[in-house]
Amino acid sequence: MPIYEFRCLRCGHVFEL
Repeated sequence: MPIYEFRCLRCGHVFEL
């Protein structure tokens, strides 16, 4: 499965799904 990265624009935290 591919890994997606999403950065929270409010807190700057990067989520890896």
